Formats: sequence, structure tokens, C-alpha cells
Amino acid sequence: MLFVEEVVVISRRFVHDDDLRLCLFGRKRGIFWGIAKHGRKSRRRFLNLLEPPSLINVYVRGYPRTSQASAMFHTFFGGHIIESAEIIDIFPSIKSDIVKVLSSWYIMELTRAVGFSPEVFPLLVDSLEELECSESFEFMDILANFSAEILALEGFITSEGKADLKRTKNFNLVKSIVQDIYGRHFKFLDIPERILTVM
Repeated sequence: MLFVEEVVVISRRFVHDDDLRLCLFGRKRGIFWGIAKHGRKSRRRFLNLLEPPSLINVYVRGYPRTSQASAMFHTFFGGHIIESAEIIDIFPSIKSDIVKVLSSWYIMELTRAVGFSPEVFPLLVDSLEELECSESFEFMDILANFSAEILALEGFITSEGKADLKRTKNFNLVKSIVQDIYGRHFKFLDIPERILTVM
């Protein structure tokens, strides 16, 4: 079954010699994983479109789980093969500024950690577009606003907590929520502190 989905590329990882395992956040499906066969070398099909963050349309072939081999495929790759992609926005300003790269990494990793519903998609895209056009003094506001909105949207904080997080930029609250969910610390949670040291 072939379907088209508007997605943000959250992360990618090389598997085997030239395949890419992708974590994608779709407008309709929310978060899902897939594999781009020969994605590392195929310029005709992908041409650097799978570099996070990118907003793209992907053509995805889904495979049903029918055997032990396909069950393993589903476990590791989500049962989806990315056939091709079309560009919507590759956020060139983000990719050319190290602080914006770090900020986008924080946004995407927080999305992967707590973004379970497709309703997060417009928030994710709007935040990346805002980051794309922003100046350095705005980065912390963008990160605090995104953190507050996604945590409230997914039910981890109340509307009062959302307003408080936006006002105080208390990223320790974000750390404690994510650590409570997973029982461990993630490196991306330290990014706001690192950004403050280089600004």
C-alpha cells in the first residue's frame, strides 16, 4: 500500500551500507519510522532531503506483518519503506547556524520524546519556521514556548503550568517530566543551558 504524507524529518541513522533509518513526524500519522533503501547514495530520489530538519512530502510503501521476517522488519523499521520525497522546506538558515542547529535538535528530540498525537505537527512546523527566521536573542523564547505548548498539548502540564513555563523559561521542569517518563536523562535536555553559555 502506497501513501503520501507531509512529514518533518526528526532524525536519521545509517543502517547497513547505504540505507537510512528515519524517524518522521507526519501531519496525519504523528511519529513513525521507516527505511529509505539506498538513501545514503540515491541523489535522484532524495538529494539531501532526508537531512533533519526538513519538511517534505514522502511517498511511503507500507508492508503488512505476515511472517517472522516481516515482524522483524516492523520492529526495526516500522514496516514502512520510503520510496521518494519532494521538498517543501529544508530550513537552510537553521542548517547554516550552529546555535539554530542545536535549537532545532532540542525541538525535534522533545517532539520524539513526548509528541504522540498528530496535533503536534502544526506546532512543530511553526516552531521550525519561527526558528528559521529568528535572531539569536529569540532562541530561548522559541524553545520555552515550544516546550510549554507541546507539554500542555500532550497533557503533561496544565494551562497554568504552560503560562508559567513560557514566563520563567524553567527548562528543569521539562527535564523532570521527560526523566519521569523514561527514567533516564537525555543529552538534548541540556541544550538550552549550552545555548545560554555561547550567547
